[in-house]
Amino acid sequence: MYIFNTTFVCDDSRMEEFLMWINAEFISKLVASGIANEPQLAHVVPVKDSDDDEAASFSLQVKIDNVDLLEKWMREEFYPSIAILSKRFGDKVLYFPTILEVLPINSFN
Repeated sequence: MYIFNTTFVCDDSRMEEFLMWINAEFISKLVASGIANEPQLAHVVPVKDSDDDEAASFSLQVKIDNVDLLEKWMREEFYPSIAILSKRFGDKVLYFPTILEVLPINSFN
């Protein structure tokens, strides 16, 4: 099992629009393929005394069963959706993706 995480950093001036767009269009399109499932959107809570007052960060995670499906999903769904995001928000919303492989908790005993 893999978790595909994308962290978005959103300028406060576009935050409301970004959250509406990511929920209404981006997430639904990404999971419509049936490859990615269990979407979860979270606000990244800033560390106390952080000096970044003009941007908010959000983490979008989806679960994908295997690496072949993950690569297919990224190529067919994720990157086209990111192109739309970049065109719509420009440098007001930045992102970085991370692929996490889920390990059994007891695998290190």
